This record gives sequence, C-alpha cells and structure tokens, in this order.
Amino acid sequence: MSDGLHHAPNDPSATSLTRLGAAAAVFAALAGGSAVALGAWASHGAVEPAKGWLTTASTYQLIHAVALLGGVALRERLNGLARRLAGVALAGFAGGILLFCGSLIALSLGQSWGVAAPAGGLALMAGWAALAIAGLLTVLRRR
Repeated sequence: MSDGLHHAPNDPSATSLTRLGAAAAVFAALAGGSAVALGAWASHGAVEPAKGWLTTASTYQLIHAVALLGGVALRERLNGLARRLAGVALAGFAGGILLFCGSLIALSLGQSWGVAAPAGGLALMAGWAALAIAGLLTVLRRR
C-alpha cells in the first residue's frame, strides 16, 4: 500500500518538476517579484486609500507566492487524490492572487472589479483547505 510519497531517490520524476509544477513555480516567482514592487509602490508612491489597498495586495500576494512554491514541492511528492488536491490548492492560490490582489490593485488605480475580491479570497481559502486535506489524507494513509 502506497503512503502517497515517492520513495525512489533516483526516480526522474522526483528530481524534475512536472509541467504544472514548473508553470506554478514560474507564476509564483513572478507574483513574488511583483509583490515586492507593489510594496515599494505602496511605501514610496501611493497615497491613501490606495496605499492601504496596495499594502494588503502586496502582503497577500507575497504570502501566497511562497505558498505556491511550497504547494509545488509538496505536490511533486504526492500520489493519487492527495496529489490532485495539492493541484487544486495551486489553482486556488494562483486564482486568488489574480482575483483578490488584482482587484485591490485595480481599486488603487480607480477601477472596480466587482466581486473579484471576495471570489479571490474564497479561492485562497479553498487553496489552503485543499492543501490541508491533501496532507491529512497522506497522514492517514501512513497509519
């Protein structure tokens, strides 16, 4: 019975990312770098209320860029349903960054994306829930 983890140290799939993993890692790197730029804009160029929106967007974007990288690393080691759920988490984090953070950036530029912020927040929360369930499934399989 598999515990959901790759164990072969010479397994090529354990040393190279899948296409989804690589795409998510690229997205995470771009999100992380642009979060730093947003933080700088918030600190040095924006005025209220845009400053607050940009600070929040920058913080959430950076946190979830790191979560994406962690999710990629975890997903690459999982199998079965746990692996699929980790993929759902990646989608939730990426979608949440685009919708939640993007809507706050749009607000700072005088635009409104309607319900994008709440939808993005739900996507971020769904990503965390999916990651938690993936971990729980893996722990339960090891018992």
